[in-house]
Amino acid sequence: MITEPALDYWLRAGQRAAERCAYVEAKSHLERGLALVETLPEGEPRDRKEITFRVALGVPLLRGTGVASPEVAENYSRAQGLCEELGETEQLFPVLWGLWYHHMNRFQVRRACELADRLLEVGLERNDEALRLEAHHCQWASRCLVGELGAALEHSEQGLQLYRAEDHHALTFTYGGHDPGACAYDINAIALWLLGYPERAGERFDAGFGLAQKLGHSGTLNNAICIRLLLSMCQRDKHAVAQHSETLLELVQVDGRKNESLANVARGWATFEEGKREAGLGMMRESVNSQVWQDPWNAPLISLMAVALGQHGDVDEALELVNELLRLSQRDDVHWWEAELHRVKGELLLMGTPDDPGNSEDCFKQAIEIAQLQNAKSLELRAAVSLARLWQGQRKDGEARDIIVPVFEWFTEGFDTADLNEAKSLIESLS
Repeated sequence: MITEPALDYWLRAGQRAAERCAYVEAKSHLERGLALVETLPEGEPRDRKEITFRVALGVPLLRGTGVASPEVAENYSRAQGLCEELGETEQLFPVLWGLWYHHMNRFQVRRACELADRLLEVGLERNDEALRLEAHHCQWASRCLVGELGAALEHSEQGLQLYRAEDHHALTFTYGGHDPGACAYDINAIALWLLGYPERAGERFDAGFGLAQKLGHSGTLNNAICIRLLLSMCQRDKHAVAQHSETLLELVQVDGRKNESLANVARGWATFEEGKREAGLGMMRESVNSQVWQDPWNAPLISLMAVALGQHGDVDEALELVNELLRLSQRDDVHWWEAELHRVKGELLLMGTPDDPGNSEDCFKQAIEIAQLQNAKSLELRAAVSLARLWQGQRKDGEARDIIVPVFEWFTEGFDTADLNEAKSLIESLS
């Protein structure tokens, strides 16, 4: 006969293992508990037990089998169905959150935004501070990916106002396996960099990384290092990319193989930029896999790989990568890196057909237009540099100055960054 103590034992054992980031062990304990639940007589008590176990199983599945795995979707979808049958509101929130996280990491951002809106409604209706924080968590990530940078910044700021580590770090073990406060700092920094505030972005990154180190939670620290690597890729900083990719690979040895492919592709790009082109390209080609492609935050890395391929003379292969990312961005509303993808496509077209710059010019203009719609000043500046350089080669110095000077003069910080230094040098050459 199955007793309550037996079920409680497997639940507590699974939860404790998850708190130690021992996700394989946690999954084993919780699945044994679920197997016992399935032998109970049908009815509401059995269904409520199953929901509890499936909510607890969510993070071990997310972190162990992969966020985008079908097993994650099946677990949360089953829990959602049970919640809706019972009218269960308490457990429905973490179930919908898990589904949101799954869709976010499968490039299904449109569906993720719908779930984020529903979660925010629930959090506000219940006036629960922890639920509101986790609802803003969904919003800041979703809105950043769709290119609504101001909204992403606002939601992350609201999350930071709500967050207290002593009260809210425990949410890590139900919602995504990473700390919401550290994540708020990270997305806040990404949004600030895109919006044209590189120094403030750096300060937010440092604050988030400091929090992750203080918490000592490996999943949170892993995310923080990934975000540091992401920023360095956005900035095309080969030295920082090399450093952070090595740090991530060291963490992989302790925290499982998650993000190993990402780190190796990034390390390959840094190796290419250091002049070891064949070795770098080999590392990138060998390491790019479905795990890298399925994460919408990896667009900067793939675009860097495309530029490297173009510089190596493999323009057609490079254009295939960029065109696939553009196709995915249109299919699923992942627009946060779209402006840069159009700019990179323009540069690649110039590499392939330098005597026919018309298509490249169209790409640069489209990149500028998208960046302006998103207020993404960092990407607008980069696209303006590409277009101004093209026009300079056509002896259209006046038009080149008109396109780049207003964007450059908008900036109030970050004048020691590579992008602003490149823009300044180009402006001086046009004088």
